[in-house]
Amino acid sequence: DAFPYTAEADMKLQWLADDACAVTYQSPDDGQVHQYVMTYGDRGNGITTYYVYNVVQGGWSAEGKNTAGWELTTGPEGITVVSPSDGEQVYEADDCVQFGTLAIALCENGLPQWTLVLLDDCAVGDVSDVVESGTIALCKVTMEKSAPIYFTRTAMPDGADMESAETPSKEENGKELRDRMKQTLREDPALSRYESDAYGGIRVVTDEEDIFWIARCGLEERYKLLAVNGVDVDCQILHMELLAGDRYDCAVRVKEKVTYGSDPGGETSASEMETTFRIMKGEGAYLLAWAGFDTDPAVGLDAPAMAMERDTAGNEDYHFFVPGEEAY
Repeated sequence: DAFPYTAEADMKLQWLADDACAVTYQSPDDGQVHQYVMTYGDRGNGITTYYVYNVVQGGWSAEGKNTAGWELTTGPEGITVVSPSDGEQVYEADDCVQFGTLAIALCENGLPQWTLVLLDDCAVGDVSDVVESGTIALCKVTMEKSAPIYFTRTAMPDGADMESAETPSKEENGKELRDRMKQTLREDPALSRYESDAYGGIRVVTDEEDIFWIARCGLEERYKLLAVNGVDVDCQILHMELLAGDRYDCAVRVKEKVTYGSDPGGETSASEMETTFRIMKGEGAYLLAWAGFDTDPAVGLDAPAMAMERDTAGNEDYHFFVPGEEAY
C-alpha cells in the first residue's frame, strides 16, 4: 500500500493494539497531518470482511483513570466523540476511513482527527455483525505524544439479538479454514493461479521440505503484502514451533521481533509478535493460511510425538528486511 500523500522523513509510530500500528506523518504536499494504520489481525472469523464503523454501533463507556468528560456514542447520525479539549464532534460513515479490519480514522474535511482501533479482546459475532464484547481504543491524531482512551461495550445496538448471536468456536473456525485450504489445493494443486493474500492464503513455491523454512518464507511474503510505502520493516524470527501435523499438513507458530522505521535517523518502533500458520503441501508449492486468535490451526492434526522447535534468535537466515519503497 502507498501513502496518499508524500511523507516527510519524521514519522510517528504508535502501537494502539498488539497488531495495529498507527503511522502519523506531516506532508509537504499540503502541510497537514495524515495517518495510515498498519493492521495485522482480525476480530471476526478471519473469513468474512466487516466494516469497523458498523461493528462498533451501540453503547460504550470510558474505562480507566482520567476519563472524566470523555464519551463515545454511536447511532444513525454517526460516531460522536466528546472530549474535554475538543467538545462534541460527530463523524458520519463517509467521514471514516478504514484500515484492514481493525481500525478507522475519523476525519473532518478529509483530515484524520481520531483513530479508533478494535483491541485483542473484541469479538465480532457472525450473527449479530457487531462487536459483542471487548475494548476499543480512541486516540487523537497528532504528531505530538498522545495516549489512547479505552472504551468497553455497555449496550448492543437496536435490533442486535445477543441471545441468537452464537459466535463460532475456535474449532469451528479451524475446520472452516482447513476445508477452504483443501478445496483450494484440490482445484489448483500447484497453486499456479493462486494470488496470495495476507489475511487469506499465501503461496510459497519451493521443493524445500523443511517446514520451518517454509514458514519463514511465508512470513516474509506476508509482511511484503502488508507493507506500507515509506515504512521499512526489519524482522528477526526468534522462535518456531511445530504445534501439530507433519510436512504435508501442519500448524506452526512463529515468534518474531519486528522493527518499523522510516528514513535513517527517523523514529522507529519495535514489537514482539506471534504468527500462526496452517500449512498444506501442494505440487511443488505450499499453501499457508494465517490463523487468528479465534481459530484453532491444528484441527484434525495429531500433536508431534516429540517436541519440534527451533530457536532462531541469532540466526541471520531467519532475518529479513522489507524496504518501504518496495511496498506493494
